[in-house]
Amino acid sequence: MKSYLSNAVEAAGVALITGIEERRDIGFLGDLWRHYTGLRTMYNSEPESDISFSNSEPWDPDYNISIPNMSDDVIQFPST
Repeated sequence: MKSYLSNAVEAAGVALITGIEERRDIGFLGDLWRHYTGLRTMYNSEPESDISFSNSEPWDPDYNISIPNMSDDVIQFPST
């Protein structure tokens, strides 16, 4: 998540600087500033990711799945 927020902060910063250079409306620049500072706040509060993934072994979703007490029970319905 932090990498996405980093990209968003960078894009908002570029948009803000471009808006200033193009002498955009002050209300527009105010909106860009608030978005930029909001994204920076979210980025700064997001913890670093502790999760690391290894691609050495493929992920097997069925690895720990077991169904205990399986039997050969058969359900039969009366024929009509």
